[in-house]
Amino acid sequence: MRSYWDLGERERAALTRNDVDALLPAERMALGLRPLAPVPPEPVKPPCPERAWYAIDGGYGCLGFDTLDAAVAVIRSGAVQIGRDYSSRIDVEHARPLTEASIKIVKAPTRADAEACGAGLARYQAEREAYDKARRAHEEAAKAETAALADVWEDWARCCARGACYRAIEATWREYLSLCEGNAGLASAFLARAYSSEAIATAAEWFGLEIPEPAEIPAARKSVVQQPPAEDIPW
Repeated sequence: MRSYWDLGERERAALTRNDVDALLPAERMALGLRPLAPVPPEPVKPPCPERAWYAIDGGYGCLGFDTLDAAVAVIRSGAVQIGRDYSSRIDVEHARPLTEASIKIVKAPTRADAEACGAGLARYQAEREAYDKARRAHEEAAKAETAALADVWEDWARCCARGACYRAIEATWREYLSLCEGNAGLASAFLARAYSSEAIATAAEWFGLEIPEPAEIPAARKSVVQQPPAEDIPW
């Protein structure tokens, strides 16, 4: 069984995220990590038949009626609601005219329907609690696994960054070789202006490039000579 760390740096740089994922089971085994327990399907709340009611909302609760006319008739009858209104300064029980109330449509089951749905709703609530517990346990285990495998992902990101730099050196080399009409020594001299000798050597090793020692650049082309950066590859 092949592990991520069995691969060389160039091979690790060529991996995709899916490739790394495919190699993680061996890393989990080496670290003693248990496989993540699957999360059960999220329970679905059972439907309970509802109907629309014309409800008088007076601030203390609702009275529901089959028709709008019935609700309006009660408001116009002079009926009042008795209770406290905690949203106002009147902190004593008092009678409040229903004319101050509003009518809205509320959907709710009848008592008989609610009782019939009771067993299914209780079962759903138990399943929901079990599901939430399993989901939290899965998230905590996944977080711990991510922390344990952080070295793999950090190394992969570093290898990808280095690989991109070495590919840029390869592309630059081929471009310079073309511009110098096949004069490899001259192309190598110009390449040495852009990259450090260590980075060039590694890119040549990775991609099988034959890059000779830099030749002497003609005097007419030495007007803008730059020293290669001391460090141009992400480590």
